[in-house]
This record gives sequence, C-alpha cells and structure tokens, in this order.
Amino acid sequence: GVLDDACGAGTGDWTLATTLGAAGAGRVGRGFFADGFVRQGLLVGLAVALRDLLFWALERLEGFPRGTGTMHVHASLIGAALTAALTIVYLVARGRFVVDRTSVERYP
Repeated sequence: GVLDDACGAGTGDWTLATTLGAAGAGRVGRGFFADGFVRQGLLVGLAVALRDLLFWALERLEGFPRGTGTMHVHASLIGAALTAALTIVYLVARGRFVVDRTSVERYP
C-alpha cells in the first residue's frame, strides 16, 4: 500500500486500505488449517475485494466522481477472482513440489 501511494502520488488511501484488509484477513485466517488451500485462496480473493472496496470508499469521501463506479466494481471483482485462482494454483503447486523441511511433527 505504501509503495502504491508513493509511486502513484497517492494520499494514503492504498496504505490504509491495504493495512485494514491485511489485518482483517490475518484475523480470519488464524482459524484455517494449513492444508486447506481452497479456503486460503478464497480468503485472499476476499481480502483483495475488501481492499479495493475500502480504497474506493475512501476515494469517494475525497470527492471522486460517481460515474465510474460500475467500471471499478467490475475491475475489482475480476482482480479478486483472478488473485484467488492464482493463489489456489500456487498453493497446490507448492504442496506438490516443496518439501516441508521443518522439525515440527504435523500429525503425531
């Protein structure tokens, strides 16, 4: 979020939206099992959608024009769906190709 605002000469909206979205996803994600890649992928997609919703709500409070709302909703939903799909693909690939090298027993 900070880099988005720094590169785009933003007013701090991305920073705030990303921080709140990540905090919410981290809070919800604590209860998930490490092996459940579909739930984790959907959580990431939901976090992206929440981040965009917070950003555009903040932009609206600053006086952003109303006419482009539908376009931004569509772009946000498509971005969230693609992010969720790529997260699931990544988690499946990581589970198949990465060997867990920790000394913690998962299933005693």
